[in-house]
Amino acid sequence: MADDDVSDMLKAWGLESYTDVFKEHGIDISCLALLTGDMLREIMPMIGDRAKFNANLEEWRKVIALANNQAPFTELSNDSHFTIEIPSPVSLTSLTATDSEVSSYFDTQQSYSSDDIQNSQGSYTTEGKALLATYDADGLLDNSGRRKICNLIVRREFQEDPEISVKTQRLHFLAQEITKVFPKEHLSTYFIPYMNYENVDEQIQWLNSSCDPWNLVQKYWEITRTKRLKDILSLNSKGAIQPSDYMKSFPALKNLSGYILLIEDFNSIYPEKKENLFENFPVYKDKILQLGQKISNTLKDPSLKCIIKDYLDLAALERGETSSLAAFIILPFLFFPVTTKRKKGIPAWRPSKIESRDGFITHIKSNSEFIETITRRKQKYSQLDKLDTILCIPESSPNNNNCSTKNSIRKVISSLYANPQIPRNVVQTVVEDMTDIFNSLHQTIKEKTNQLLLNDTISNESFDHFNNILNEFEHPFSDHNTEYKRIKYFTELGTYIPPREYVVGERLTETRKKNSFSLVSVHCTAQFIPIRDVLKNFFQIKNLLSNTLDYMNECKLNEKILLNFLQGSVWKDKDKYHEYQTVVPIFLFFDDYEIGNPLGSHSGIHKLGAVYLSIPCLPPHQKSSLNTIFLALLFHSSDRQKFGNNVIFKPLIDELNYLRNTGIEIETDDLKVNLKFELGIIIGDNLGIHSITGFVESFSSNHPCRVCNIRKEELRKQCYADDNLLRTVEQYNIDVNEGDVSNSGVKEKCVWHDVIGFNVLDQVGVDIMHDILEGVGKQQLLLNNLFIKGNLGNTIEPGSSNNLISDTDIQNIKKFMVIDSLDSLISCSWISIKGTKYQTTMVLTLDVNQNSLPEFGIIHDLYFYNNTVVVFKCLKLNTIGFDEHFCSYEVIKLRINEVLIYHHMLYTHIPNNISVLSNGSTYVTLRSAI
Repeated sequence: MADDDVSDMLKAWGLESYTDVFKEHGIDISCLALLTGDMLREIMPMIGDRAKFNANLEEWRKVIALANNQAPFTELSNDSHFTIEIPSPVSLTSLTATDSEVSSYFDTQQSYSSDDIQNSQGSYTTEGKALLATYDADGLLDNSGRRKICNLIVRREFQEDPEISVKTQRLHFLAQEITKVFPKEHLSTYFIPYMNYENVDEQIQWLNSSCDPWNLVQKYWEITRTKRLKDILSLNSKGAIQPSDYMKSFPALKNLSGYILLIEDFNSIYPEKKENLFENFPVYKDKILQLGQKISNTLKDPSLKCIIKDYLDLAALERGETSSLAAFIILPFLFFPVTTKRKKGIPAWRPSKIESRDGFITHIKSNSEFIETITRRKQKYSQLDKLDTILCIPESSPNNNNCSTKNSIRKVISSLYANPQIPRNVVQTVVEDMTDIFNSLHQTIKEKTNQLLLNDTISNESFDHFNNILNEFEHPFSDHNTEYKRIKYFTELGTYIPPREYVVGERLTETRKKNSFSLVSVHCTAQFIPIRDVLKNFFQIKNLLSNTLDYMNECKLNEKILLNFLQGSVWKDKDKYHEYQTVVPIFLFFDDYEIGNPLGSHSGIHKLGAVYLSIPCLPPHQKSSLNTIFLALLFHSSDRQKFGNNVIFKPLIDELNYLRNTGIEIETDDLKVNLKFELGIIIGDNLGIHSITGFVESFSSNHPCRVCNIRKEELRKQCYADDNLLRTVEQYNIDVNEGDVSNSGVKEKCVWHDVIGFNVLDQVGVDIMHDILEGVGKQQLLLNNLFIKGNLGNTIEPGSSNNLISDTDIQNIKKFMVIDSLDSLISCSWISIKGTKYQTTMVLTLDVNQNSLPEFGIIHDLYFYNNTVVVFKCLKLNTIGFDEHFCSYEVIKLRINEVLIYHHMLYTHIPNNISVLSNGSTYVTLRSAI
């Protein structure tokens, strides 16, 4: 067991949380110095705590070694000593270390033995004798006695020189002598050595190889700041270290937030310069832009004038970050380039204006330029023995983001994948064809540009400027030329959330190998989509969360109109549990569907079950979109029937409990909130809900209703709900325990009761689409329309009458029939007569000729006169004969043979089918007998 000495030392070292661990492992003062690194890693998993313990333990070992070597006055460190002030009586355990410098040795120090301790007590007869008497009587000292003995020793120490400094070794020696005089006293009661925490080599080594987690990076960065800055400043003064080397030494500096670490170091070195650039730059920004405009007007190089003008136009957009960026980039153009000093073997070099700008800030307008720019700069500066520039890559600019070829390509690819009418293999074909087009265009333009450069038509700087633009189109699909790369990219980006496959059971399948059959066990799997990731990405869409919260507040404040599920009593009860928290309801929808022919002989084999998720509190214009319905679970329906609901739905239930208890952190431009979710209701068709909630799936059973306990005989004739028959939680639990399905309609306990706060009886879900829109509601609306009209519909219903009738047709119609007024005659695109719809290009049976062959005509125009008479203008066909092979009549079209015929004069009113074969033969197939 760990003794009190070890406990006190851990507390003094700031590691009291490990006291119980040391006790559990039986570590006492005798084995403390024997602990190895492997032992410490087992009992102290945190690197920071282990580093602190090692530093303290090493210092303690030095103290013990010095004391055992009888060298109590040897200096432990050059900057550590204890200062004791008198005459205030202070316990040695309360002495604190300071960092002031002291002399390396003191002549006035003298050693004590256990006899000295007794003599010191004897010299103060009253207090000394009292202490010895108390110890002899009780066998130990109380806190008052310990303070007295400390006072006695302190007075003895300072009786010759009150200004003397007492060394660490001296205090440890005195504490050891006290334990000899009073054997039951503990060494740590009187002395715990001060430890120097400047040994941060282990933390620096961690920073040299790690950059995650970020909170630990920040902690170690602060702890090691003094040593790091001391080393870097001393090396930099000798020219022994470059910024690039420093960046490589600490990977965390390459992180997106790495600049924060550099800012903290700068503020530590120059505290008076903190925020200096931020505060003063707005004052100088306008001056820089004005000077840039002035220089642009005086420059003779048109390419430079064009470049500066682009940045001035960028600054003119009056956006804070954009104009500041433009000012920084223009700044190098305000100075004349300086020729570098000539070195042995290295020629002198005078950079151009563009190179001076890139030496300060390299402005890369797209990701495609990055690798080429770095490669070109390395080649350039390697010749000059220099590579010390700072590279700045803006994430986006007002016009660059939308125009970026890479971003446009990614949007196109994501659109192709999102289109359900485009197979995934077609996406690969599109990418390959577009790659060929881009490569061909790029090669052609580059050859023409190189020719202009060779002919001295353009300058080198203009060529570089144009070449940067051209490189935007070089190999644009290199990162997305395979489906693996595309899916990987979208996954790393976080926009594509891949499903997680999980095993729900096993089945035996028959395999054949070398004419032998065997049964092999294979996994039955289902697919689960992590809802927490989906909802996190969804609610981080711009303005979506704020709009949703505003609509939720609007619904809660509206007490007159029932707008949303939020206003119901169920959600109000749930909302009370999450007081002062942001909670959003979730609806689950379940249904089975066939991916093959639902009426075929193999129906049911490939039947899938799917669970979808929706957010009912979204604003109405967003809730009505299919984009706000998310797939959560997908499985084979047969697996659910075989392995049960508990196995199938467990991942989704665990996810719902996580969203309820922990929630997700959402951070947008205007909000930062922990969003939690509660399962509101489960909806679907009646068969689907019964199957996943444990009720009977046969609606001809004795108790087919999940809401009430009514019998099927009463259900057929009862028109009003009976509250006495409603299912209750108490009766439901009894039905589950009894397991009598025929008398209760309950097969098993509802698996969704494992979702915290959900009860299938209190949160009864019915689907408006199945029960109303596709059920009784549709029929009632049809009846309503029938009763409003007061008839079963018109016998004749004409279509649109936009076609004009030619004078020739009017003359022919007048010859065919008597017309009182042309205003009553219209030409229709289609017309419905007693439920049969006629339109142009249909084939009608006009009559039967003397050879018993039908005469056909193709509808060319339809005329409707006086709302009662229907006339067809047909192109008559010549019937050749009946083809027994096709069971159709072969016909030929006559060039000019138009006829007019009344609808009631048709031989049959059913239109026929017409087909044209590849050889040009035309056949008409009858749809009714003649």
